[in-house]
Amino acid sequence: MSEEKHQGCRACDRTDVSLKADGTLRMHVRSKGGNAWLAPGGNRCHGAGEPPKGVLGHYAKQVIATLLPYFSDLKKPYVAEVIGEAVQKHHASPSETFEAILDGGSANWRLKPDGRNTGRVRLACYRLNERPEDLALEERVNAALAEIRYR
Repeated sequence: MSEEKHQGCRACDRTDVSLKADGTLRMHVRSKGGNAWLAPGGNRCHGAGEPPKGVLGHYAKQVIATLLPYFSDLKKPYVAEVIGEAVQKHHASPSETFEAILDGGSANWRLKPDGRNTGRVRLACYRLNERPEDLALEERVNAALAEIRYR
């Protein structure tokens, strides 16, 4: 099998990991030295099965698509790419936390890890005086985000 060039694993940054036929990373160990496959708790990287850096998986793409109608900044490719990469990294490594501001300068709307559901994200409103329509939007979007299925 020929190895394709990619930007590496999000979880451990290794670039010498081969890709499976579906474009996701094969099982690998975090460090290059030693045989940790059989050790209890091992050194296996949890980035296996995820797309390499620079490639968004199904979950991250669906999160961006869900948020797009409500946050116009996501129409800019570089903004969608940065936020999509943060979502994908959190999805692949739930211990990686982040907070993304979705509404430019006001910072009223943020995308954060969903503490109730590992590897998923949720929308949060940080407006000083929340309005009923803010709560309705937050509930609607979070319900849609919860419906996204893993692939």
